[in-house]
Amino acid sequence: MFLLLINNGQIVTGTWIHRFNAVAFTILLTVVLHRFGLLATATLLFVDNVVSDAPLTTDLSVWWATPTILTVVMLVGLVSFAYYAARTGEPLFGRVLTE
Repeated sequence: MFLLLINNGQIVTGTWIHRFNAVAFTILLTVVLHRFGLLATATLLFVDNVVSDAPLTTDLSVWWATPTILTVVMLVGLVSFAYYAARTGEPLFGRVLTE
């Protein structure tokens, strides 16, 4: 059922690369959902939509580089917060060993 919904039905009418991408993304969604839960799946879909829809460029001197910079900053912030939240009160870089 997921395969028909993913990528606007290109699993039926698309080329082999569209079919491969739809199957790979569906497998990734299923594994993340079963292994890590709904929050991780929602985060995966959010990051996928942001990266897919934002105009990304490697040339930072062009006028459309601002969305690229904001997207990268937002994703780095999301990853940083996820790391901070995963530490649950412990020091961010571990404890100092006393010898």
